[in-house]
Amino acid sequence: MRTHRFLLKTFSACFVSALSNLPGLAMAQQQPIEQPQIIPQFSHQEILTEPLKAQIIEMANQRALNSVPKNSKIEIKLGSVDSRFKLSPCEKVEPYFPPATPSWGRMRMGLKCVEGEKKWNINIPLTVEVTTKAIAASSQLAVGTVLEKSHLKEVEVNLSKFNTPPILDPNAVIGRILARPQKEDSALHMFDIKMKTFFAAGDVVKIVTNYNNLQVTVSGIAVTAGVEGQPVRVKTDSGKLLQGKATGPGTVEVNI
Repeated sequence: MRTHRFLLKTFSACFVSALSNLPGLAMAQQQPIEQPQIIPQFSHQEILTEPLKAQIIEMANQRALNSVPKNSKIEIKLGSVDSRFKLSPCEKVEPYFPPATPSWGRMRMGLKCVEGEKKWNINIPLTVEVTTKAIAASSQLAVGTVLEKSHLKEVEVNLSKFNTPPILDPNAVIGRILARPQKEDSALHMFDIKMKTFFAAGDVVKIVTNYNNLQVTVSGIAVTAGVEGQPVRVKTDSGKLLQGKATGPGTVEVNI
């Protein structure tokens, strides 16, 4: 029995040794294990290079300059790339403004890869603050006050803090009536001013129609009262109903 076990072990050892000397098996044993491919990724610092930052700031600055008052101060604050983005390397990143982006305030700046193995498109936060002079109350004013020059003063405001822009020209409100009480130094808005009623329902009005740079004026009857800047319905002499905007005493403007 012992001799049998000894012969079996000896045979097994010789068999394994012979197999290991075979060329094909030796190559298989020596072949390295294939490692998973590692795809390089763009770090957030690599995306926002200094030249790209300068380009974004210049684009935002020029865009704001086209719509802000003269002598305004513009300050641009650029956010960072979301750390959750996993982006492939890109040779050229192009910044752009998405549709309906405001000229100032909080917004998003788009960044898209236009030259790279895998295209991507992301956005980053951007804030454009515009500081300018606006018209404010020089003292506390009550509802019904007829505004005079002495009631007004200039104050420095940040336009990005307002949902609607404040009044910038004092001539736009002198002689107008306050609809809301005002605190000293509070910037005035058009919603603080009582709207003018240009005509009443049933009054004869002049209807000015604009169509393809052609202006036509006809007469009609106001169906609703004409309040400054508000929609108004009118009826032409032929009986056609139109909707326009009251632009002055007895005048309605209709765009077709």
